[in-house]
Amino acid sequence: MIKRISGDEELTGLPLTGIIPQRIRALCTAYGYERSFCRAYAQDADKTFITFLDNEAVVWATEGTDFCELADFLQMNGFSSVLGDNDVAKGIMRELSVACDEMSVMRFEGAPQPCEADYDPYLCDVADIVNKSFGIDRDAFYLDMSHRIRHGVSRAVLLEHSALVIQHCANGEALLSAVATDPDYRGRGNASRLILGVCAYLAPNKVNLLCEPKLEGFYEHLGFVKESALYGLRPNR
Repeated sequence: MIKRISGDEELTGLPLTGIIPQRIRALCTAYGYERSFCRAYAQDADKTFITFLDNEAVVWATEGTDFCELADFLQMNGFSSVLGDNDVAKGIMRELSVACDEMSVMRFEGAPQPCEADYDPYLCDVADIVNKSFGIDRDAFYLDMSHRIRHGVSRAVLLEHSALVIQHCANGEALLSAVATDPDYRGRGNASRLILGVCAYLAPNKVNLLCEPKLEGFYEHLGFVKESALYGLRPNR
């Protein structure tokens, strides 16, 4: 049975490390458990954990996960996307008609190089750069990031028209996301310097990031190695 989580004590079955568990914990830390647009659930107490931010889900599952029930639950909540590992992707794809996008998990193993980045930038500047690069919902990004930063979960970093987000850093692990450069300033190496500088700033934490498989070569050049993969699922329309 899937029940809503109402407090941190109900997350004891969730691992302290790993990208998916960390994302779930970070969301709960940032938003708590009382908001209608941000919700956390557990199946059979500790077999499966699910969070929703609006209709975007993150799922951590174990061998005992009931994927039939999970699939029905996702449909009932009108999900637009699900992020999970290979087992989650396979389990949901057995039950639902979904499209699946693979994302490479890259781990930093290179030589960090400190740089003079801005770790407390004007968040509108970061949102503008990310929007120009990825065509995101700028306002939604700004509101979410300002909330996460205010609660000490995330951090935005800026260096000469390049930006990234430290999505979370806890229990010896950090995750980078939203690495972007203003299109008018690309080709100058600013994103590379920013990434290496942030890796130096985060040392000795383990630093990961997610990227499309076609970008693996860029990150390998900076000293990242592919560790695994995660999967984004979207309903087939």
